[in-house]
Parts: sequence; structure tokens; C-alpha cells
Amino acid sequence: MRRSLVTAALPPEPAVRRNFRWAALNGALFEFGAAFAETGTMVAAFLTRMAAGPLAVGAAAAIARFGWFFPQLFAAHYARGRGEPGEGPGAREVRRREDIAR
Repeated sequence: MRRSLVTAALPPEPAVRRNFRWAALNGALFEFGAAFAETGTMVAAFLTRMAAGPLAVGAAAAIARFGWFFPQLFAAHYARGRGEPGEGPGAREVRRREDIAR
């Protein structure tokens, strides 16, 4: 009877296990530290210290998220061709290549 690859695999060496544990700990500590440096956390802590109400703290986080996605509305409008179907920057490139091919 032939053994499958799963049962034939040797257990990992102790160094591999140790490296995996250190890498997992490194990732967990990095994410923990990044949570404190996130904009929403810093602005909320600042506004709380300034005696702002909960509405202002929540609005600050929402405004930060809105500011991250707002430029994409302009990019989508430009890529779509300013509302005219088939007139985006990609459509002009296709027409230019078709003209060169003729």
C-alpha cells in the first residue's frame, strides 16, 4: 500500500516551529500597535480630551472615513467619461488604436 503525501510528510523541524511562533507574535504586536496609531483612534482620543461630546467623536471618525473614499467619486466620474457612455479615457485609447490599425 502506498502512503499519501499527507501521512508521508515529516513533522516540521523545531526551528520552523519557533520561527512561525515568532512571526505570529510579531504580526500580532504590529497590529496591536497600529491600532493605536490609526487616525480614528487618535482623533477620538484628542476630541475626548478636549471635552467634546460623543456626537463630535463619532462624526470625526465618519468624516475621516468619508475623506478616504471621497476622491474615488471624482476618479469614477472621470473614468466613466463624465457621464457619457463610451467617452471615457479608455474609449479614446481604443479608438486611437483602431485608427492606427487601419
